[in-house]
Amino acid sequence: MKILFLSPETPLFPGGGIGVYFHYVVPALEAAGHEVYLLTWQSGDVVERPRNYVPFHADRVRIEAVNPAKLGEGERHYSEMVSHHLSDLVIKLADQWDVDVIESVDFHAPGLIAFRKLQSSKNSARRLLTTFNHGLHEVIAEANQQYPSASDHAAIVAERMLMRISDHLIVPSQASRKMLREIGVRTPVSLVREPYVFRPEVLTDAAPTHNIQFQGRLSLQKGINRLAMVANVINSIVPVGRIDLIGQAKTVEFSGQSALDFLRERLEPELAERMHHHQQLPRQAVLDLMEPGAFAPHLGLNETFSYACVEAIDAGLIPIVHDGNAMFEFLPADLREIALDCRMQSIREIRTKIEGMLEDSASIRARIRAHCQDTLAPEVVAKALSDVYLQELDRKRGRSLHPGASRPIGAGDVTILIPLTELKPNALAATLDSIAAQSPGLPKVILCCDGSGISFGPRIRALLDRLPDLRVISQPRLGEPALLNTLAETCATELALVLRPGQRLAATALSSMVTSWNGLNMPTDALIVPEAVGCRHDPLAHQLLPSAVARRLDELRGQTALIGTSALRSIGFDSTRRNGERIDWAFWLEFDARGHRAVTLADHSLIAGAHVRSGVEPFSLAAQLGTHVMLREIWMSKPPDPSAE
Repeated sequence: MKILFLSPETPLFPGGGIGVYFHYVVPALEAAGHEVYLLTWQSGDVVERPRNYVPFHADRVRIEAVNPAKLGEGERHYSEMVSHHLSDLVIKLADQWDVDVIESVDFHAPGLIAFRKLQSSKNSARRLLTTFNHGLHEVIAEANQQYPSASDHAAIVAERMLMRISDHLIVPSQASRKMLREIGVRTPVSLVREPYVFRPEVLTDAAPTHNIQFQGRLSLQKGINRLAMVANVINSIVPVGRIDLIGQAKTVEFSGQSALDFLRERLEPELAERMHHHQQLPRQAVLDLMEPGAFAPHLGLNETFSYACVEAIDAGLIPIVHDGNAMFEFLPADLREIALDCRMQSIREIRTKIEGMLEDSASIRARIRAHCQDTLAPEVVAKALSDVYLQELDRKRGRSLHPGASRPIGAGDVTILIPLTELKPNALAATLDSIAAQSPGLPKVILCCDGSGISFGPRIRALLDRLPDLRVISQPRLGEPALLNTLAETCATELALVLRPGQRLAATALSSMVTSWNGLNMPTDALIVPEAVGCRHDPLAHQLLPSAVARRLDELRGQTALIGTSALRSIGFDSTRRNGERIDWAFWLEFDARGHRAVTLADHSLIAGAHVRSGVEPFSLAAQLGTHVMLREIWMSKPPDPSAE
C-alpha cells in the first residue's frame, strides 16, 4: 500500500508532536511493507533543504515553497489559501506516485480543497482520503478561553469541512473521539494510538525527588492552572525543591499576563521563587533535563495525545493526570483510580491520591511504563493503521457511486427556482442572461412572483423568451418563505437550484455541478457552492447563537446549493416567519438535524453576485427573538445522534 501524508510539520525540520508522530510511524509502516510519501511546505519563496530526509526517502518527499502574501486568493484566510494552492499538486503527486491513501493533518486543513476535488472526480473510489486528528483551532481556543480571531475562525471552518469531506478519521485517543462527536462530526472514526519507542534502560525505581517538571507549551489548554493547584498541594505534603517549566510561555488571553506571571500569582510565594523556566529546547536536551522520580503534572484540556507525557513516563517521572483527558488513557485500567478528578473538587482527595503515589511510586511508574510500551509500540500502531486503511479502502472501492440516485443525473434533472418578491430589472436580467448562456444546454426554470403587482417590461420579457423551458407562476402576496415553499412544491425534477435575482451562473456552472454530483462516492443531499471569499464565519450568527450552532452554520454557508427536491420540499419553510427571522439558518440547521449530508464544492467561480440573505437587515431585536424561537423548535425536535454513544 502507498500512503501520502500532507503536513507542514515533519521531522525534517524542528517541530512539535506531529513531527514526533512521523518520526516513529513512518519507519514502522515501511517495516510493515508499505511505501510512505510526504508533501510538506515552508512559508516563503525558497525551500530550505533538510540535512537529511530521515525517516522518509528523499525521492518520496516533495517540499513546496508557499508564500501566503503572493497567493492572491481574494479575501481568503491562510488555511484555505494554502489548501487551494496545494490542491492540484496533491492530485498530481498522488497520480505520479500512484498512492492508495492520502492522509492530511487536521490542523489548518491542508487537504481540504484537494479532498473536495478528488471526492467529486470520476475516479473518486480510487483512493482513501483520511484525516488524522492531531489538534483543532476550535478546541484549543476554547480550552485557552480565547475568542478566535477572523483567521482562526476561518481555520475552524476549514478544519470542520475537511473532517466531513474525509472518508475516515483517525483519532489517537478516546478523548479525541469524544471531542469530535461533541462538535457534531459524524464521519466514521477509528482509534489508533500514536507510536513511541521507549529507551531500554528502566528508570522507574528512582526515589521520589519531590521536584516538579512540566514539559510543553505553557498555556491554559496545557493545564497550567491545574499545575499551580497541584504544586501547592504537593508542597503541603512534602516540600517541593524546584519547579522546572520547559517550553514556550504563552500569553494568558483573559488576564493579559504571560503564563509565567500567571503561574507565579497562583503558586505559594516560596514555590514561585523556586520556579525555573527553560525556553523551548531540542528534544534530546529536554530528555536529558528530565529527572527520574520528579512529579510530571499533565492536566491539560482537550488534547488529542501528549508526547510530553509519554516522554516523562519513559524517563521515570511520576505522571499526574486527570480523568477524561487523553493522558488518562496512558494509565492501565487497574491504575486509573490514581487519576485526579477533572474538576479537582476535593482537595482532600487530591492529597490522598498524591500521598498514595509517593508511597508506591516505583511500582506505579513501572506498571504505567510497561502498559505504554505495549500499547504504543510502533509495530502495533502500524498494524492497526494498516488495518484501518485496508478495510476502509476496500469499503470505498466497493461502494456504489451516489447511492441516492438510481442513475446518473443530467442537466434535465435540475430545475432552477427563482423567487421574486420585488422586481429589480437589472438584477433579474443578470440572472436570466446567465441562465440563457448555460452550456451545453438550456435548463428548466420556474420563476415565482409574490403578489400580483409584479409586471415585466420588454427587456425582461425578451430574456424570458430565450428560455423555452421556463414557467412563470404567481401566488398571493405571502412573503419569501411561502414563495420558496411554492417553488419546491412546483418543482418536478430530482434536483433544484435556488437562484435569487442578482446571482449569476458561470457558463458551465450547471454542467459542472451535475458532473460533481455524479462523481460523489458518498450519500449526498446537497452540493453547496462556496462563496468567492471562502471559509468565513457569519458574525451575526456568532453574536446570537451558541458557538456549536453558529459553527455548523459556517460549514453550510454558501451562496446557493444544488439540493435534492425531496429534501427541499420536506424541510420547507415556516410561512408565518416573514418578519425578518433568519429562515436560511432554520433551513440548514433542520437539514443537519434530520441527518442530511451536504458537500461543499471546490470551485468558487460557479456563481457570482452578492450573497442575498433572507430576512430584514439590520437584524432587529424582534427578528432576533423570532429566530431564537424558530431555532429552538428545531433543536427540541432533533433526534439523538446514535454515533455519540
